[in-house]
Amino acid sequence: MNDCLHPLIQQRRSERIIDPGKTVEPEKIMLLLEAARWAPSCGNRQSWRFVISRGRLLDELKNHLSRGNNWGRNAPLIITIASKADLGCQIEERDYYTLDLGLAMENMLLQGVHLGLIMHPIAGFDEAGVKTLLGIPGEYRIHALLIVGYPGSFSDVDKRTLDKEAMPRERKSIETFVFWEQWNDVNNHE
Repeated sequence: MNDCLHPLIQQRRSERIIDPGKTVEPEKIMLLLEAARWAPSCGNRQSWRFVISRGRLLDELKNHLSRGNNWGRNAPLIITIASKADLGCQIEERDYYTLDLGLAMENMLLQGVHLGLIMHPIAGFDEAGVKTLLGIPGEYRIHALLIVGYPGSFSDVDKRTLDKEAMPRERKSIETFVFWEQWNDVNNHE
């Protein structure tokens, strides 16, 4: 069945080894944003907001990455992904804006794979510090930072990052998260 899965989905991986000397071209940044723009969203509200960091604030933004994301300091581009609940739909007390964000981000990730870019979303950052630095209003949540760049050299990274990169790309079996017809835990282990 995997031979029918789209190659962009099969190739997408959250890689960490980025060439610090190669910038992402403006036209490729616009293609990433265009991909997000065409993502489905509840009521076509497009509740996502992006802050593109590639210039004067990029180095300061990197200071807000968690220690586990130090590899991201090589990135020539970081996209901050933010939103707030009232930008999206709420149906029967279900907020759809986070789903909209995920759909937009996945479009960006797949477009990035197509363009030969490393696209690695992270949650390890100081949200308050990033909001202050980038002037993001207090009522917004930053849901992820998207680390973007071109593949780099394995010789330029620490052993911890190399070990993570060498790990096989594995996924849970479908049986662990799918129920057929009715919810039960016969086939599930969690």
